[in-house]
Amino acid sequence: MLNGLMPHRDFPLWHMPLLPIYIGMTLHIFQDMYWVRVLYLFLNCFSVLPMYLILRTIGQNVRAGLFASSFYLTDYLLVHQDFRFVAIRQMAGVLLIGFLYFGLQRSYTRFAWLMQAVFASLSTLLFLPTVISLTLVSGAVVLSTSLEGQWQRQLMRYLRIGGVALFVILLYFLLIPHSVEQVIMSQVHRPGLSRLARVGIIIHELNALYYCFSLISLCITALCCRRLRWYALAMIGLIGSSVFLSNNFYRHYLTFGAFAFAFGIFGFVLCFEKWLGKRWNGHAIVGIVTSCMLALHLSVVGPALLHEWNDNRNPHYYASVHVLGNAPDPLFTLEPIYAVESRRELVPDMQDLYMRAPQLSQAWGPDDYEQIAQKACTILLENKANAYIPRPIRQQWTQTYRILQRNEAGIVLLTDQPHCASK
Repeated sequence: MLNGLMPHRDFPLWHMPLLPIYIGMTLHIFQDMYWVRVLYLFLNCFSVLPMYLILRTIGQNVRAGLFASSFYLTDYLLVHQDFRFVAIRQMAGVLLIGFLYFGLQRSYTRFAWLMQAVFASLSTLLFLPTVISLTLVSGAVVLSTSLEGQWQRQLMRYLRIGGVALFVILLYFLLIPHSVEQVIMSQVHRPGLSRLARVGIIIHELNALYYCFSLISLCITALCCRRLRWYALAMIGLIGSSVFLSNNFYRHYLTFGAFAFAFGIFGFVLCFEKWLGKRWNGHAIVGIVTSCMLALHLSVVGPALLHEWNDNRNPHYYASVHVLGNAPDPLFTLEPIYAVESRRELVPDMQDLYMRAPQLSQAWGPDDYEQIAQKACTILLENKANAYIPRPIRQQWTQTYRILQRNEAGIVLLTDQPHCASK
């Protein structure tokens, strides 16, 4: 996209284009992925402020909002910033909070519905499954409206917002060739992880205790707290979609439900206070119990949080980027972020590899690899290559071509092809 190519038409893209557009624009301005990640991290952390205001509006309880916000900020997966990329589901959660903020906290302003339409449209252009989360929270807002005559107006408001977002999606699919095939159909037919295995991943996750307690709290809230019932059900649905909707599953997918897990803590505080009432100094008891829970949570995730802030810069990665920046192009790599960071051109006509590597060991033969080596001036055999490129080919390349660098990030090779001599 930085070179003027259109997603789907000129190269395959299995998601909507908003995240690559954001990365490309920020790269164009700052010329460095570091600032892309810093701005992204700021948005993730800043989202706790509108989230707190949303919760305070729903529950009219400052303590519950503060405790929920504390758990939200200490979700180490939410603030995780891989040294190579930013995660699409983290931004999806931020946009969902913005959507709810203008629907609940700023609903009285003149252009609130328009801002919600903007956030809904951006959400769908970022990550198509947000259609489900937007529908769930919109339904919760409408069904939780208690004043007579108000719910009809709320219903028409959200139908109008949904119409705008739907128009944006349909327009995108109509105007961009191959977008439906890549964004929808390819995901439907893509093999993935079993649903039971996903539950196992969650159970072994560092945040497992927090996630399980929050989900139980959401179920209790839906049963016992009439005022929050529809919101709690929507959050359960949001967690379910983050875990079971996609064909594949990785633990950072849970960041799509970060707001929902925080809402579980919010519901727990409100339900606990309601059950205690004014007896036994209920506010103090709830405060002590929740503070102990937060302390336990921090003792579990604290080292991971410190690691995210202090140790997530991977010097081997940046050393490879520096070496590649002084090597001739075109570059062959299965991780195109190396080419972006080092300002190298990628091997032409290989776009399918750069967006999602196929099973090369099954689809390619020795002649195909020889063609790659003939086109490339520099080859990076990073960790991803070990999973896709057959070992005999990797061994042949490392024995044939000059090794420029070898570290934990991978091996940089110079092919010394004739067309590379003038570069």
